[in-house]
Amino acid sequence: MTIPIIDLSPLWDSTPIGLSKVAEEFTSAFQDIGFAYIVNHRVPESIINQVFIQHRRFHALPLEEKNKIRLNQWHRGYLPLASYQIKSDSKSVLLAAKNTFVNSRANFSNS
Repeated sequence: MTIPIIDLSPLWDSTPIGLSKVAEEFTSAFQDIGFAYIVNHRVPESIINQVFIQHRRFHALPLEEKNKIRLNQWHRGYLPLASYQIKSDSKSVLLAAKNTFVNSRANFSNS
C-alpha cells in the first residue's frame, strides 16, 4: 500500500481544472486508502508545530481531564481508547485501538 500524495498547488491557479484535479485525487485517496499526505497546502510550519505541541499536551493529560470533553452530539471532543467500534466489510466488529480528539468548524445551529 502506498500513501497517496495530494498536491494542492493546482488550487492556487483558481481554475476549474485545478479544482477538479484535486477533488478527484481526494475522492480516490479517501475511497481507496482512507487518508492521504497533503503537500503545497500553504499552512505555515509554525502552525503545524503548534498543533503537534498542543496534541502532545492534550494526550498527556490524565484520563479524567480528557473525559471532561467527551465526544458530543456534534461529533466534537475526546474519544478514549477502545470506546467505539469499527465495522469492516466482512461485518466483523473491532474495538478502535486508538484514542483521538475530534474537532471541526463550529456548529452555530440551534438544534
